Amino acid sequence: MGTLVIFSKMKAVRNRKGLSQQQVADMVGIHRVTVARIESGNLPNTNIQIIGRIAKVLGVNSLGDICEVVTTEDNHEHTTD
Repeated sequence: MGTLVIFSKMKAVRNRKGLSQQQVADMVGIHRVTVARIESGNLPNTNIQIIGRIAKVLGVNSLGDICEVVTTEDNHEHTTD
């Protein structure tokens, strides 16, 4: 089993605040592409400090407002003879 954090809610929150990816990136001090990759889930192991700064810029009180945690199962087939 593994854990996956998905920042699927982040884009919706950013859009509600009327902010572009570039504006968030500038306020956090990262590249716009980094924001895009976080939002799309293509940046595994994102630094928690960066996520905290993004949350602050977006004005959310909880990381749960911008992400969800999903538990995954490894699908290994076990066969016996």
